[in-house]
Amino acid sequence: MWLTKAHTSQEAPTSTSGSSSLAPTLEDAIKLAKENATAKKPISIGVVGNAADIYEKVLASDFRPDICSEMCPCHDPISYLPSGYTAEEADELKINDRDKYLHLARETMKIKGFVAEYIRPLFCEGRGSFRWTCLSRDPEDLKVSDDIALEICKGDKLVERWINLARKNLPIEGMPARVCYMGFGERKKFGLAINQAIKDGRIKGTVAFSRDNLDSGSIVNPTFESENMPDGGDYISDWPYLNGLLDCAAGCDLIAIQQNYSMGEAVHTGVTMIADGTEEADRRLATCLTTDSGIGVIRHAQAGYQSAKDVANGKGKFTTDSIKVPLWWQPAEKVTFGPKGKYR
Repeated sequence: MWLTKAHTSQEAPTSTSGSSSLAPTLEDAIKLAKENATAKKPISIGVVGNAADIYEKVLASDFRPDICSEMCPCHDPISYLPSGYTAEEADELKINDRDKYLHLARETMKIKGFVAEYIRPLFCEGRGSFRWTCLSRDPEDLKVSDDIALEICKGDKLVERWINLARKNLPIEGMPARVCYMGFGERKKFGLAINQAIKDGRIKGTVAFSRDNLDSGSIVNPTFESENMPDGGDYISDWPYLNGLLDCAAGCDLIAIQQNYSMGEAVHTGVTMIADGTEEADRRLATCLTTDSGIGVIRHAQAGYQSAKDVANGKGKFTTDSIKVPLWWQPAEKVTFGPKGKYR
């Protein structure tokens, strides 16, 4: 395993940092990786450097890591190191010539964004970083919720693989919690099952459902989550606001509309939905867990993704739940995208 960090910190890795060894140079990292691969010993190796430069060096060599990750702020050019600059040189350039810095940073941000390349097909199914926290602080409640997730999502290999890996390998830090990429329909079914388990006493305390801003329908960010949308709507900010309004109408317990990373360029919503074993929670969860991921399905269906249209029409892989919204997939002049029928 190999980890590269575009970062100025020279601190030693910790048990939770994702890296078990810190190499002073790329060459040292490759040597260490090859030695451990030959010995069949798993290891994660951190390298301090600019990923944009390091990736090209690796591609030019004969070395290919098993797993490669990076910690670059790829959504924010003002925080991204231009290629060929040290952190100190970049700071000086940022002060003396901000426009040049931004131009060079954007030129360096040439690796395609992972959302458009890998995550968006999941968004089309209403999937995203859905999570729940066991407020009882009892690890047994997390164990029971994992069991329920496997029962509810039986046959969904993405959920099954992750839950089984997570419960075996991830330590509990703070309150017992889990993140899982459940999709539209699955979230509602799971939330109601958790609420029932609280009613029955199988789960001892309240469970709070939430999700990351990196979710199917919760954010507009033209350099990250919503870049390269096929309808040209990278900058359309209606969607997270619709998400917040729908969740409010559905009885969500907490809704936050927030600027994300850069004022005026990205907006997202945060939510919390509570399962406490009451009938009111049943009503709220049934609606909130439908609208929150459902608007994401709608957003991607409206953009033209066929898989999202299939989910909305009740033909999803793991749910028969459907969504009906007026004016869907009509000729462009019938849809309010602007004077020419399409956002430009």
